[in-house]
Amino acid sequence: MGKDEKEDSGFGFKDKAKAVETLRLLEQHDPNYRRLTVRGLLGRAKRVLSMTKAEDKIKNIKEAMESSSASDVEMEDKKQKEKKELPSESVPGLGFKDKEAAEGTLKELEGRDPDYQRLAVKGLIGRAKRVLTCTRDETKIANIKEAMAIFEKFLDDFESLHLSKQNNPYVSLGHVRTAEKLAGDTVTELQKSFISAYSSVSGEYKRLRTVRAPGDDSTWDIVRNTHLKLIKEKHADAKLFTEKDEPTAEHLEMLLWAYSPDPARVKKYLPETKEERKRRISRRCRRKSVPGLGFKNVAVAERSLRALRGRDPSYQKMVVNALMSNARCVLRSMAVFERFIEEFDSRRLGKQNNPYLSLETVKKVVELAGDNIPEQQRSFIAAYSSVRGEYQRLRNVRVEEEDTTWDIVRHRELQKLKRKDLFDDDGQFTEEHIEMLLWAYTPDRRRVWEYFYEPRMHEEREIEIDVNACMSSDEEDGIKKISKLKEAMTTVESTLLDLKEQNLSKEYPYLSLNLVKKAEELAGDSVTELQKSFISAYSSVSGEYKRLRTVRAPGDDSTWDIVRNTHLKLIKEKLGGAKLFTDDDDPTPEHIEMLLWAYSPEPKRVAKEFNFFENKDTPEEQSERDRISEGQDKSDTSDKNVNSDEIGSKRPSGDRDGEGGSTPRRSKRIKK
Repeated sequence: MGKDEKEDSGFGFKDKAKAVETLRLLEQHDPNYRRLTVRGLLGRAKRVLSMTKAEDKIKNIKEAMESSSASDVEMEDKKQKEKKELPSESVPGLGFKDKEAAEGTLKELEGRDPDYQRLAVKGLIGRAKRVLTCTRDETKIANIKEAMAIFEKFLDDFESLHLSKQNNPYVSLGHVRTAEKLAGDTVTELQKSFISAYSSVSGEYKRLRTVRAPGDDSTWDIVRNTHLKLIKEKHADAKLFTEKDEPTAEHLEMLLWAYSPDPARVKKYLPETKEERKRRISRRCRRKSVPGLGFKNVAVAERSLRALRGRDPSYQKMVVNALMSNARCVLRSMAVFERFIEEFDSRRLGKQNNPYLSLETVKKVVELAGDNIPEQQRSFIAAYSSVRGEYQRLRNVRVEEEDTTWDIVRHRELQKLKRKDLFDDDGQFTEEHIEMLLWAYTPDRRRVWEYFYEPRMHEEREIEIDVNACMSSDEEDGIKKISKLKEAMTTVESTLLDLKEQNLSKEYPYLSLNLVKKAEELAGDSVTELQKSFISAYSSVSGEYKRLRTVRAPGDDSTWDIVRNTHLKLIKEKLGGAKLFTDDDDPTPEHIEMLLWAYSPEPKRVAKEFNFFENKDTPEEQSERDRISEGQDKSDTSDKNVNSDEIGSKRPSGDRDGEGGSTPRRSKRIKK
């Protein structure tokens, strides 16, 4: 019976004519049925070809297969074409190439969904950052950075103004159509056009961003947000549902624009239309496999078994076998990786790693090498510079002459070089070492760093002690040498202890450079040449006293910190318990001598009282004030129209020590 039915269907593939007739008969059927039938016939034809030896039959079947395949491809193209007819989801005209493009982008995003605005701007910033990493043109980089600054300001304003709260999430198309039926004749033409546009994109609201409203230059998402803003302001306090859980008229007006302040309740009390429900169910039914199956871990495996419980036993077995097969494939791939790691460790390949030197160091080597650099290494250095010294990016930078990347070429070339004799007897790089350095590698990074970066302030004095030589030839000589060595070590230890006890850096703390310069002004001609040289050296290091440890004194093999500590020690021994300040809070000459060496036993008082330099009166002014205070020259005061009573009223009743009658040190200058 089954055979008769197959013969009566008229479908076949014995030759081209039969294939054409089959396609003609299939035109009356559903497209999906046509596609499945044609594919089934093609499969059967291939099996027949594998078993048939007659050349005529093979030729006829191949012609039939070509006709069927052409029809199948035509149906697929038609299906793809139908899919492509839907409008795009992304808004055109967005960019970040310069400031104008960024401003145009923000203008294009105005009025659209706030969440989409934020996502679009963040996406543009991410793309701009990726472009910056591979762009060398400084002008382009500057333009892109200007655009990024505009976008970042937009995001800051977005967060500060809480614009995400103004987002209007969409209600599904099925609920909108139900609301349209409930609204009846109250639906406006614009709302009907919106619902029609929403239906044309199959309820995919993102596509409304590129569908323009009739008679308007804006897209439907902007039109929708504009009207919803007015409706929400108009019905801010309106009820959404009646006592019968039906949407109110105000709520229906929002629903016609695919929006509801309470979408969960809408889904519960406002059913979708039957057409939309069927469409959603049909989409769900297209899925053949049960969702949520996997084998990532024990929990996922147990969840998969729970999902399969109660289903067809044959389906359960088939799914579990498939999951086990996939898991075995993963385990086999893991075994490959494990073997690689074992081999890597056994061969100690990690020791063959060639860590990169910094780009700055490589550039210094280029200056040192001069013109003796091969073209290949010049190209490598140019590539290293193009990625700004980020060596990881060399894994994606290809060599022009080879089909490989620069990290592979570098590793290959370094394997050819021997790693001995890095420095000559004078401490300079050998030619082979320079060749390694041009490939951004050295086996002795510490010494290379010392060569280029460590300041050479003095030559290192190396003392090599050969203990084996002391004990080899003669025991007596060896014992004498060892005893001398012990004495030297004892001397060094005692010196270290003395230095710790002295702790000169804490004993003589430095004053600021400004205070030292004021002390120099106060000292006048009594400043010695050595003190002037010290102040000059202190000024040359901008008052950073730690740098004096490496600045040598003229005519001396010592640095300025040692010279200073030596003189301060002598001054303190010489002066002993001398006074530091006079009765008028002026520093004594002995104190000034210490100040010229940037030291004071009372630095806080010096810092507090040192404004006397700015208020110090000249000798003429001092004598004038003394003469007025003692009242010895009344005629002069009358000629100068100075009222002594007024001066006396302005004079304080006592100085700092509480003694009346004397003029205070910081009194105001009396103008003639």
